[in-house]
Amino acid sequence: GKLNKAPPPETPASETAIYWPKEYYLRDNPHNPGNDPRELSRRLVLANYFLRQLAQSPGIARGDQPEKWSPLMKTLLIPGVLLCVDEAERLEEWVSAGGTLIWHGPDPANWGEAYNRLLGARPVDYRGRRSATVKAFGEAWTFSKYPRQMRVEVAADTAEVLARDDNGLPALLLNIVGEGKVIAAL
Repeated sequence: GKLNKAPPPETPASETAIYWPKEYYLRDNPHNPGNDPRELSRRLVLANYFLRQLAQSPGIARGDQPEKWSPLMKTLLIPGVLLCVDEAERLEEWVSAGGTLIWHGPDPANWGEAYNRLLGARPVDYRGRRSATVKAFGEAWTFSKYPRQMRVEVAADTAEVLARDDNGLPALLLNIVGEGKVIAAL
């Protein structure tokens, strides 16, 4: 009937997008770096909600279809999504060309050279997952959950540490990559 012949709805291009990972399904997928669809969908929905509260109309940037990313996209948000190495390398290219990446909860288990370059920091220790308080933006923020239940301590190389937790560990980073920047909350 008519449903089969209807064109897909047009999605307006946006300057802000939420990152949908290349690998998101766990069952029988050895390539998935650990994304759980239930947790992933919750994070994506919350990111969408909060961006809309800030009067943004975010698009979606699919990790498996970078060729379809909007050329208007200037800011990309990664809300606790676990990335494959090739995704991090692709994001590095995008940021270098002038994009702004806001990354919440980089994956401590897949942290390699691409992460080092993007985040401008390297892991030096994995701490216990005790709660940590970070003072930033005139508020105190308490964090008690971490990606993969690991609290990573980093040493900043090219990144500027914008905020530290109550133990003095870097918690918020700003790294300039080419013409763009990465802002990361660890």
